[in-house]
Amino acid sequence: MEAVRGEAASLWGDQGELRWSMERLADESLDRAGVELDPRGFLIGFPLDESGAVLIEPERNAFDVEPLAGLLARADALFAERRRTTCPAFCPEARSVQAGAPHPADEEWHPEHYLTALLEGCRRQVLLEALDTAARFDDRRLFVGMSVVVDDHRVFPVLAVSSEPWAELPKLSTTTIDGFAAAACFPEAVIDDVLRAASHELDRKHPVSLIGIDAGAVLRSAADTFVNGCASRAGQEFALGLRDALDAVSAQTYEGRASLGTLVLAQPGHGAVRCDVAFEHEVAVSVPRAFRKALEMTGPGFELLCDGRKVYGLGTLEDSYDPAGERCFTVRVVGNGSWELWHATTPFLRVDNGQPTLPRDLVDADTFVHTVRRVFPEATDQHANILWDMAQACIRQQHGTMLVVHPDARAEGERLLPQAYTVEPTRLGRTRSTP
Repeated sequence: MEAVRGEAASLWGDQGELRWSMERLADESLDRAGVELDPRGFLIGFPLDESGAVLIEPERNAFDVEPLAGLLARADALFAERRRTTCPAFCPEARSVQAGAPHPADEEWHPEHYLTALLEGCRRQVLLEALDTAARFDDRRLFVGMSVVVDDHRVFPVLAVSSEPWAELPKLSTTTIDGFAAAACFPEAVIDDVLRAASHELDRKHPVSLIGIDAGAVLRSAADTFVNGCASRAGQEFALGLRDALDAVSAQTYEGRASLGTLVLAQPGHGAVRCDVAFEHEVAVSVPRAFRKALEMTGPGFELLCDGRKVYGLGTLEDSYDPAGERCFTVRVVGNGSWELWHATTPFLRVDNGQPTLPRDLVDADTFVHTVRRVFPEATDQHANILWDMAQACIRQQHGTMLVVHPDARAEGERLLPQAYTVEPTRLGRTRSTP
């Protein structure tokens, strides 16, 4: 099977403009999310009757066509296999007619939306595996969107991003939930949302040449998807609106003060969650004022416990928590309109005034240590690391903080008297230690 070149290779005429629009939207969205992945877009069309050529836009010779032959048939076979092995579905109406009597259709009955999603998942998986083999490049990671029938072809939007920066992103290890793919990081949710937008445009009666949403809409939708995915990993399947609730509570003030506090996202009864105070009447996260009052109760070692829909108590996530399970997450409300989503010691998402991005260290540790050694040649690595810990502590303060490093700290302290307080030399930390 060979790809046709020239005019005969056209899917519908404006596929080049739509592919470029998808690529541009992905580039802008990822850039605003805080990551440079240099996305490249493709549209791949498979003839419905399997007799014609596989069409690829653009014609960059980026893929060999032979590994793509017969792909739709392979996807159908995989779907049939998974339908047999997926959790058995039951027909409650039939069971209620005669208790204990099996219904003839019991083994075949599944919700229609489930079957549709399962089949499409099989198509995307088979295509992704085939493209990994067919690709004439080895420096990019591929993502496949939902297919749409356009005229006599089934068309898939595809994005390829640079492998090296992608590999450096922190990711969750749980990539499927209830048998369906789940974004392992916020940038992956952004990519998925761009592909979803492209599929939406392909699904029009006459596909358009431009995707009709902007990067801001993509980022907000991707943040919803990623937050909901984390809630699902924690055991809550109905956490729709959690991102909006976190935006609202972080923007609320209490007696003129900005919102601050920590929320543990976990199901009641989790072995690593200690519940010190259980609420008799749970607080819905969808009610900002009540949610905000509950958040005001939190403090060091005393965090809000939430299942993704309701706040059920106060307590903390114990050190015994095993991060490998990915069943508990923390949300830190860090300022007016700002919050962060963490798993264990890794931040995965930050939202400032409704704008989601990847969290970034305000100061890079290597750069900080290098600067200390350059400015103070006599300083050792141990000195630089101690100063780094102090700088991190300053960053976590609720109000503005200044850290002054001086070769003659005693003389500088005396110069600042009486505006400043001087203390005996000591090493600051969680516990007092001998300098």
